[in-house]
Amino acid sequence: MSGASEEDQTPPPPRRMQKRYRLILGLAVLLVAGMVGLWLFRMPLATRILDRELARRGVRARYDVEALGFGGQRLANVVFGDPRNPDLVADWLETQTRITPSGPEVVGVLAGRVRIRGRLKDGRVSLGSLDRLMPPPSGKPFSLPDLFVDVQDGRIRLETPAGPVGIAVRGRGQLNDGFAGRIAAIAPSLQFGACTFSQVATPLHLRIVDAKPAVSGVFRVGDARCGDARWKRVAADVSVNLGAAMDRWQGQARLMTDAFRHPLARAAAMRGTISFAGSVAKTSGQVDLAAERVTAEQGTARALSVSGRYGVGDVPRFGGRVRLGGGVVAPGVMAAGMARASIDAGHGVLVTPNHCRDEDPLILGRLARAVGRPFFILASAHLFMGSKLQAFLLRRAGAFSIYREGMDKQAVQTSIQILESAERPLVIFPEGHISRTNDRLTPMLEGTSLIARQAEHVGAGDARNDGMRK
Repeated sequence: MSGASEEDQTPPPPRRMQKRYRLILGLAVLLVAGMVGLWLFRMPLATRILDRELARRGVRARYDVEALGFGGQRLANVVFGDPRNPDLVADWLETQTRITPSGPEVVGVLAGRVRIRGRLKDGRVSLGSLDRLMPPPSGKPFSLPDLFVDVQDGRIRLETPAGPVGIAVRGRGQLNDGFAGRIAAIAPSLQFGACTFSQVATPLHLRIVDAKPAVSGVFRVGDARCGDARWKRVAADVSVNLGAAMDRWQGQARLMTDAFRHPLARAAAMRGTISFAGSVAKTSGQVDLAAERVTAEQGTARALSVSGRYGVGDVPRFGGRVRLGGGVVAPGVMAAGMARASIDAGHGVLVTPNHCRDEDPLILGRLARAVGRPFFILASAHLFMGSKLQAFLLRRAGAFSIYREGMDKQAVQTSIQILESAERPLVIFPEGHISRTNDRLTPMLEGTSLIARQAEHVGAGDARNDGMRK
């Protein structure tokens, strides 16, 4: 009974304390209600803030906010730019954020079924209105951001000065260390100056380790043309390691082509490797290339290989070896080489071709260029009896006349002197007329052998006299 009486006698709390408790409780209720209200109306508020920021930067956009929380945001049905010709369309975009002392920080970007339109101009890629969302240049060397990226079914249509290129991207991972994915580029036709590449396809693998990208894959070209040169079905198996600032590279390419065609040469196939290392200012490496079944004006070869070191920079350079296997030199090239060797040794050169067509002297002009000396040509006197222009052109071409119907001692003596001086080859058509056939030789006139014997006799006599004077 005594305990109960003591409790009944406990004094009530002061009225001031009761008011304070009720005030704190009311503030707590208001704070909770405000937070609940903010959480319930977070999407409309976030939409207004995002709309205001996009409008401030002059970017047209349409999207639906699907989810919004402290750890991330998710947008759906995203359209940036003109809806009739948008710069970006995505089924959904999601950002992952974390709270730091300086404020929220984006640490991840995820996207599904993204379509982007871009343009390459003056070495820079423009994404239309999306350029206004990019941070201003910092002046620092390029580096990949510390950002987690997960792209599913991303595609880019890139307009370039060489032609349109379609690019497909798929991959995930930390962008500066651990990202792995695939990149595929296709182009119906690309033109770089005088070179055109058709049916271009490049499936590539991309991996980034320690901020250094590594790219490997096969570049395929259905048809390549550079000036008069043409390659069929070109493939290059490429492996490239890039520096962290994307300003240096090192790798190699294994080249394979089916057929090569050029007005001066052709080959059935080409194979080889090219290694490279350096930067935009200077790149060097090793080249080892081989061509099969080579045919050129100078001859043919079963194989032609080129190996050595090269450099591209201020002064391009190459040092190496060229090898021929199973080579056969064309008769004209062999004749040019023999003629040059004879002239260098101080011997007279007498060229005695058959004469099956009117254009034979013009063909001899190509041989003269190969020898490096103009030819004297013994021509029938009747050719100089035409127009004055024809006679002038014949003399300018190195021709002098001979009277075929009699003994032209002056022409014979001039021919002997030309062979004796050994300064320029002498051309005599021993058939004496145009035969109109290239399958057989018609009977040859005796003047050619007479001139050759007399020149040999004079040369031998001069040699004996030189020996006696010594």
